[in-house]
Amino acid sequence: MPAPFKWYALAQHNGLPPQTYAEKQEFKSMLNAQKRTPDEENFDEAVAQAYRAWTPTVAPPHLVELFADADTTTPSTPFGHLLAVLHSFTKRPPHVLPLSATLPDMKSDTESYVRLQNLYRTQAAEDRESFRSLLRVPIETELVDLFVKNAHGVQLLKGARYGALDAAPEKLSGSNAPSLVIQAAAAEII
Repeated sequence: MPAPFKWYALAQHNGLPPQTYAEKQEFKSMLNAQKRTPDEENFDEAVAQAYRAWTPTVAPPHLVELFADADTTTPSTPFGHLLAVLHSFTKRPPHVLPLSATLPDMKSDTESYVRLQNLYRTQAAEDRESFRSLLRVPIETELVDLFVKNAHGVQLLKGARYGALDAAPEKLSGSNAPSLVIQAAAAEII
């Protein structure tokens, strides 16, 4: 039985992840105890990444900020609709982003790697379908698939319409203002 399942099955932990330093060390010891030979690299990697077992899984801070900034109640663009659905998706248990079908690099035999890769693909497909079921407007399948696949890196870059600063140069402020004004004046001379 994998160490995380053994840990949660123990009555004294009440189904909670390791909380104290001693519990975290005990968890790592459970991982190390499963080694069959001293040179099993996957167990060394598991011990090094053990903190993930007790770190809460939440949406990345940049997305939480984007959810707060964006109007996800009445979106008007496809991006707005997709962002609203992503926000809804992360509100549902287990409160995580849709899984990407990309399997992290690891040392493994071919059979185990392919089996795990199939599990990732299956879960990613289920998450993608669950995401689609939350959509209330028709959006191209390819766009939805691309958005879900890259949900962890979604960002919104805000800017000004081209030429807007020419009409309102007072919007230039901060340390870049003199430099930009000089460059703009030089461009007019040329």
